[in-house]
Amino acid sequence: MARDIDNARNNVALACEIINGKHEMEKYVYITTVVKINKITMHYLAEEFDAVIEHALALIEYEGEMRYKGYSDHASFYLAFAYFQSGQEEKGIQWFYKALGMMLLNPNTADMYYLARYEIFNVMIQDQRISKGFVDEFKNEYKLILM
Repeated sequence: MARDIDNARNNVALACEIINGKHEMEKYVYITTVVKINKITMHYLAEEFDAVIEHALALIEYEGEMRYKGYSDHASFYLAFAYFQSGQEEKGIQWFYKALGMMLLNPNTADMYYLARYEIFNVMIQDQRISKGFVDEFKNEYKLILM
């Protein structure tokens, strides 16, 4: 796994170099968000939760500034996971609610398929602080069978 993370770091660094200085150009917004979400994913898989939080918040801010909805839902899940796993459970739960709500407003089955495969997703969706009615609505929308 360490070698995979090292390869990911190298590839993300190259991608960041390619888009450097282009993030404000409208035609580069999509590719910029893709690079940013991949960077967040890499940090999450490396268990670098402070970096996940920093970059996910920056991505959400960037998408707001550019008036683009691309990966804010993904970033919100990563924020939820990172806060929760770094001991800031209440913040994690708040972001998890936001992320679930975003996915209900703008369903994306393919993205949810991958996000729901993280073990922490199952831990959080079964947390007693998450409204059962909200969870049931979400499970029904995405046909999720939780472990």
